[in-house]
Amino acid sequence: MERSSAAERKGPLIRSLDYLCVRRFRLRRLLAFLWSHSYNGAFESLSNETRVLFRVEHLQHLVRLGLWSDAMNYVFRFVPAFDLPVGGQFLVTFINFLWEIAAYDPTDPSTFPEYDPYEPCEDGRQGGVSAGGVKLAQIIRSVCSKQAWGSINWPLVRFKAAEIIGDLVAQIPEFDEMRQLPLCSIRPAKVLPIGLRHDNSFQYNYP
Repeated sequence: MERSSAAERKGPLIRSLDYLCVRRFRLRRLLAFLWSHSYNGAFESLSNETRVLFRVEHLQHLVRLGLWSDAMNYVFRFVPAFDLPVGGQFLVTFINFLWEIAAYDPTDPSTFPEYDPYEPCEDGRQGGVSAGGVKLAQIIRSVCSKQAWGSINWPLVRFKAAEIIGDLVAQIPEFDEMRQLPLCSIRPAKVLPIGLRHDNSFQYNYP
């Protein structure tokens, strides 16, 4: 049996660089490089196109704009609904009810956003009645009253909601790793597909 050539031996090695975990690390390291060098436009674009860095600031931005569906889908980009931890479930519940409140029509009682933190399904999912759930129910009842509805400052509501969402995310330990950039070397030679020859001229290191 003939020995495989050098080119044949390189094939599996090159393909191994496309493993998801390796690709994820390389993207996160590239984001760290862009962030540290203030390449803000490239950082924003890459972070929004990938699923390797959960940016609370972007989620809050969507909420301040009232883009409720986009905000929920942003969370689901990183963690599917069936895998959400308890804190993540309440985060999505909070966003969903903000969406329902925004769509509420006082002249149509059927649009009233019903939420009871004491219901068995909510009680079991949260591991007991949560203080946040009780507060959410109180908010819904207060803002959806006929007396309050006409005087609601919606930009202020969305601004305050974004602040609350920032606090909720900070209390979800399962999201911690997704919110942090890696602590590793981000020198250009470690991040970009270029290297140095012995004569100090540049060469491309293709992955």
